[in-house]
Amino acid sequence: MSSTGRFSSAVLLVAVSAVLFLSCGETETDTGAAPGPPALTAPEPRDIPPLLLTIEKYTNDVDADLAPGPSIPVGGSVEWKYVITNLSNDPVINIVVNDDKLGVISCPQSELLAGHSMTCYANGTAEPGQYENVATVSGFDPAGNEHNDQDPSHYLGMYTEIDIEKSTNGMDADLPPGPSVPVGDPVAWEYVVTNTGNMPLYDITVSDDILGTICTLAYLAPGGTATCTATGTAAAGQYRNVGTAVSYIQGGPPVTDADTSHYFGVEAGIDLEKHTNAQDADTPTGPVVQVGDPVTWMYIVTNVGNVPLTNIEITDDRLGAICLREGPLAPGDTVMCSALGTATAGQYANVGRADGTAPDGTVYTDEDPSHYYGEVPAGDDGCSHGYWKNHAADWPPTGYSPRQLVRSVFGAAAAYPDIGSATLMQALKFGGGNGVEGGARNLLKQAVASLLNAAHPAVMFPRTESEVISAVNAALVSGSRDTMINLAGDLDYDNNLGCPFDDDNEQQYIRIPAQRR
Repeated sequence: MSSTGRFSSAVLLVAVSAVLFLSCGETETDTGAAPGPPALTAPEPRDIPPLLLTIEKYTNDVDADLAPGPSIPVGGSVEWKYVITNLSNDPVINIVVNDDKLGVISCPQSELLAGHSMTCYANGTAEPGQYENVATVSGFDPAGNEHNDQDPSHYLGMYTEIDIEKSTNGMDADLPPGPSVPVGDPVAWEYVVTNTGNMPLYDITVSDDILGTICTLAYLAPGGTATCTATGTAAAGQYRNVGTAVSYIQGGPPVTDADTSHYFGVEAGIDLEKHTNAQDADTPTGPVVQVGDPVTWMYIVTNVGNVPLTNIEITDDRLGAICLREGPLAPGDTVMCSALGTATAGQYANVGRADGTAPDGTVYTDEDPSHYYGEVPAGDDGCSHGYWKNHAADWPPTGYSPRQLVRSVFGAAAAYPDIGSATLMQALKFGGGNGVEGGARNLLKQAVASLLNAAHPAVMFPRTESEVISAVNAALVSGSRDTMINLAGDLDYDNNLGCPFDDDNEQQYIRIPAQRR
């Protein structure tokens, strides 16, 4: 209803009430008092026309003056209907309908006769959430007075929406690397599901692309939140998994959301490879180096983990500190240090060690041994079987024991039970004899002496241990007495080249020039 129409009716009502009051009150008498105000007179009915123009607005045929109004799926069609009525006794002209959201509304006519109505329409698409728009109608009476009315309408834009936020060990690690977790340590994942729409959600499944189904939820109200959890054990390297929440809506597409999370499985490690004269001589004998020649040790340190290492320290159990690198050593990178020495006689072993510190302060260590054999240069030394038989105190540097069995060194002697089961000391006392077995006894008496000469670091013997062993085994396998006797003669020659030791600390052995067979 227009404000002007309401005002005209009010004035008319006041005038009529005043007339009725005067007609029903007591008869006025003359009291000598001043006369009162003149009586009100009602205006002519046509002075202010009883004009009334109204508008009723409907949303999808619902007169939704109050929120929330009809529920409409977001994206669905909305129809607004505007019903304009002239309740007066006069025509209304220049009628305009306006919507505060949609602007001017197109209507079939701009005039309405007394008592007539018309309907105007507008269309749109439902937006999410609570929606309100207000329609206004205005028009003019024949005297040029403007009259207007307004009416609000509402609807609720229904939308279903779900949100999942996944965290790893309490961190919302959408981007790598995420939290650092030592390999083998526990990992906790948390999946927080929220209904961010304005409609209830049903039959919600929370799953993980690596772990599978995490949990199911029967119902989640608008704004409601639920939390599901899962646990695991950290694997090495960069890890990524994706959590997904899905709600199945009857008659509509599923509502879903996904969120990614990461962690980095820390696996620190260090590796040391130690070389002697360019050989990775983990086991003896290693390279053979002439006594007095230079020896080069190379220490090769590699970061075999997946995090940087700092304070790389390389030491040697015989040589002490080798080098220190403070700066970081990246995963897969290598640093090398070296040390120099001079070969000493006999079997040599030393152990290298590398230490490195991981970002969490843990120190990782690796060790690697290396070897060489310091060989006395070949020369004219050779001590006889008689010397070795009588000087057992000089055996230890050779690495052999007088009680050691012959067959433990010369494996082919096992074919001769009485000979192979004798000790090395007993072999030095062997006599001769006829036949093949007598030849084997003669050979092994000289063979043991040659073995000790070759093994002793102070004897410059012209044969190596391996050469002595190989030649003796071959002769024994041949089964030929002549072959055995000939080799025994050659060894006897070498064993009498001259012994470098003092006999009872008094006499230097004399190198005896002998005829080689």
